[in-house]
Amino acid sequence: MNVSEVASMSDAGTGFGSRLRHARRAKGLTRNQLARLLGVHERTVARWELQQQVPHEQHLFRLAGELGVRPVWLFDGIPPMYGSRPR
Repeated sequence: MNVSEVASMSDAGTGFGSRLRHARRAKGLTRNQLARLLGVHERTVARWELQQQVPHEQHLFRLAGELGVRPVWLFDGIPPMYGSRPR
């Protein structure tokens, strides 16, 4: 999957990067804090949020876990954002 395909996936007009940024902020994390939790550079998180780069599958599931959101919501925008119990 390339960046343009990810950019075209939307949930109420927002793409993957917007959902990632929203979930990160809702969790009260900075880009740097999230990057440290995932073991990646802060600029990698920034590229994901700006939809300049697509995270590998392993990072997608780690992202969802750290942010407490459903992976399918994060990547595809399919509601609901949270599972049965938000973190």
